[in-house]
Amino acid sequence: MLRILILNYEYPPIGGGAGIVTKHLAEEFIKLGHQITILTTWFEGETENYKHNNFEIIRLKSKRKSTFQSNPLEMYDWIKKSKQYFNQNDIRGKFDVCFANFTLPGGDVALFLKQKFNLPYIILSHGHDIPWAFPKQMFLWHTLSYFWIKKICTQSAYNIILSDELKTMADNLVPSNKSKNIILNNGLKIHDFNKQFSGHILNIIFIGRLVEQKNPLLFLESIRQLRDLNIPFRVEIYGDGELRKDMELYVQKNKIEQIYFKGKVNHNDVINALKNTDLLVSSSKSEGMALAILEALTFGVYVVVTNVSGNDKLILENINGNIVKEQRASIIATKIADFYHQKFTKNYTYPTDYMEQLQAQFSWQGIAKQYIDLLSKAANKN
Repeated sequence: MLRILILNYEYPPIGGGAGIVTKHLAEEFIKLGHQITILTTWFEGETENYKHNNFEIIRLKSKRKSTFQSNPLEMYDWIKKSKQYFNQNDIRGKFDVCFANFTLPGGDVALFLKQKFNLPYIILSHGHDIPWAFPKQMFLWHTLSYFWIKKICTQSAYNIILSDELKTMADNLVPSNKSKNIILNNGLKIHDFNKQFSGHILNIIFIGRLVEQKNPLLFLESIRQLRDLNIPFRVEIYGDGELRKDMELYVQKNKIEQIYFKGKVNHNDVINALKNTDLLVSSSKSEGMALAILEALTFGVYVVVTNVSGNDKLILENINGNIVKEQRASIIATKIADFYHQKFTKNYTYPTDYMEQLQAQFSWQGIAKQYIDLLSKAANKN
């Protein structure tokens, strides 16, 4: 049995995909017989400490104000509060290994624990915490934190990366680290082998934070053009963020009907929505490996996505979705229209052998075993 300390400043109901990934992995680790403690951020309505059998979650009060996003000052405050917690609580001999999410802020706390308690750690990068991912928006942050992140990745036992593109960036960060930069995918659970598309109104869903990285205004422009192609549709948007007001104004100005903003909801609400959805559209400018796409596929939902890191591993062209090579609304709208005419109205369903292949490659159970192998090696190195 491994005693694993998991660091993630975002854990449901806070944050997005990274917190859900942590939740899935923790559940699988416990099933495999390991002891899990999660250190995360407190939010109103949540208990500060919960413990049951081999699972404990500790939520620290910090300056975070929003469930869906956090700024660098709030992250730094969580780092400071985490270090204060460990200065007041001697964990020597309590854990075998630390599993930190994000180079910053999780990795900095992990490095502190290694220096103070000789606790080995591995890093899971969720994408934008590796220089120079998403260079236009993250350039200043990566410039300021470059040597900080480099030190964290150098001192780790392993750095887990979600895609080939991101691994290249991690390898370039510390060339001598290449052997310990390991690609592991996010996982999934197959829910519906036999979903069949048939109907008149196309149910479309958008899932994600309403921020520039997710490019939700491009999504809305593609929906406006879809309306002009006379495709009957209904759109639900799950998520919140700084661009929501701009999106609502765009919808009003262009008089686009049948668009419903659901806001930030819990993960179960998203899962229930996917059960009744035909198509997911992702217009992201950058991703690690988008959990929303993985989860959509497990419900047999067709996807139209932009050509960002990780999507090429998930999409079989014209089988489970389409990859749009350019960030252009007209292309996205055309792909949606093609799906409507060629598949949605033709009783299309995913091939059974494809769903079985998807489950074999991306099951959370199998992914968790690969994590445990690396965590065990990290613990034994110590």
